[in-house]
Amino acid sequence: MSPKLPVVSGADLIRALGKFGYVAVRQKGSHVRLRHASDPRRLPVTVPLHAEIASAPSAAFSATPRSLWKTFFPHSSF
Repeated sequence: MSPKLPVVSGADLIRALGKFGYVAVRQKGSHVRLRHASDPRRLPVTVPLHAEIASAPSAAFSATPRSLWKTFFPHSSF
């Protein structure tokens, strides 16, 4: 079983995905659509701009839990 991911805000997740090359392309209401800037083959991602989002959406990304943790909390251990 993989370790639990932290519960983060939508803004934090957008900032973290930006470090993986994703950019915001549009927003409709409280949802932001992201695309990968240099690789159009990667699937677009929709992130809700909520104060807290569950860790389930981040499981859909190809990033490992460890790399996501390091992105959100660069100075803490996993």
